[in-house]
Amino acid sequence: MDELSVLSISLSIASLGIFFLFFASNDDDDQDGGKLIKSAQRIN
Repeated sequence: MDELSVLSISLSIASLGIFFLFFASNDDDDQDGGKLIKSAQRIN
């Protein structure tokens, strides 16, 4: 069971990191949605 708890802890840390990254880069310019949304629209 140890490796399962380590896996879930690292998964939650990773999702928190992605969450904070998204909002940190989304914060600068609310007009056009930030860098991540712009690059996501460019991909689609």
